[in-house]
Amino acid sequence: VYAAAFLMRPVGGIILGYVGDKFGRVVSLGISVTGMGVTAVLMALLPSYDYAPGYSIGITATILMTIVRLVQGLSIGGELIGSLIYSNETSDRRNRVLLTALPFASSGGGIALGYLIAAILTHVLSPAQQNLFGWRIGFALGSPIAVLAVVARSKLQESEAFQEEKFKSSEQFEKGEEVRGIFREAVCRHGVSILLVFLVTGLFATGIWMADAWLTVYVTQIISNPLSKTDALYINMACILLNVATILAVAVLIDRFLAGSRRGLFWVMASSGSVAMVSAPFLLMGVSRGTDDLAGLVLSQMAWTVLIATYSAPLTSWMIGRFPVRVRYVGLATAYNLSQAIFGGPAELLLSAIATSSALLEAPALYFSAVAAVSVAGLIISEFVSCAQVPRVPHSKGDPDNLNPESSRRPSSRSNG
Repeated sequence: VYAAAFLMRPVGGIILGYVGDKFGRVVSLGISVTGMGVTAVLMALLPSYDYAPGYSIGITATILMTIVRLVQGLSIGGELIGSLIYSNETSDRRNRVLLTALPFASSGGGIALGYLIAAILTHVLSPAQQNLFGWRIGFALGSPIAVLAVVARSKLQESEAFQEEKFKSSEQFEKGEEVRGIFREAVCRHGVSILLVFLVTGLFATGIWMADAWLTVYVTQIISNPLSKTDALYINMACILLNVATILAVAVLIDRFLAGSRRGLFWVMASSGSVAMVSAPFLLMGVSRGTDDLAGLVLSQMAWTVLIATYSAPLTSWMIGRFPVRVRYVGLATAYNLSQAIFGGPAELLLSAIATSSALLEAPALYFSAVAAVSVAGLIISEFVSCAQVPRVPHSKGDPDNLNPESSRRPSSRSNG
């Protein structure tokens, strides 16, 4: 049931991505946040399978929860990518990498808040109370936040880049020029970019779920000197906050010293990804010492967090720069969510299976290193393939990541006006 939502992400990415490219980023973002809010309310109210007296309905409860999870996965398939694109297209060039990375950072802040609530509930409630009603509290607390998010989204204005692209497509249609379908164009003309983003995002998808979810399981259930669940949750929450701070700091430095250049994004990602690939077994070795070396555990987990965050900060701008405005939403959402479904969704189950079946306790890190090697290879290939082939609309405030030097020398529609 948990993995089912990840499998729905690519479907949601395609559907909401198409809506975002066809009807507008604001429309798609409104649909996604409404879906997430409604499912949060429903999750808090769902009947139980066989635990709550007078509120148990058997297998029907499982089916309902699965349906709600599928809708959650579909909604989030367009939510994060839409936020990234909208932040990028409405940002100023001087702080573009920072604002584009902000949705990643705020997502991490939300996860940290969730871990804080989980740690508090674990501490104050008995196991019986947690099973009866405690697990519903987090979803219930998310409900009023969802209402505020829907209201805030309703006040957004469409990005200038999307408006210019719609005007351009209308002119082409009026002139009788062929205008391809959005999804067809994304797959046929930008399939290489979709593949490369899928591969390059694998390191992030695997690494962030190892850091945010699986390491808690690892240090409480798998190692020989485990931590208590509450201590593991507090450490994890602190590392997630460190992740947020690192993403913001690295993004500011990229904007300040590298001016958000494509080559600058590449070198930051390539260097941090390579270091993460090589150091992962050693860092997991430090984590595996558990209570025997608590300081080593915390430092190793913090180092892991910093490396993943350093890779994540420029990743947002790098991904957006692979696609032109017309197919940006559907192309990026398809690639990113496929990567999350394949690398992120089964990560916890797969890593635990590797750890418990191997004589080498650090074996899960070797799996991560293999994924990281594929991502770094895809990143290197991207420097020679597809980037120069991506057609761009003339440079404007809304299409900042123009990678085509020829188009950047043409005057913008704003200057023509």
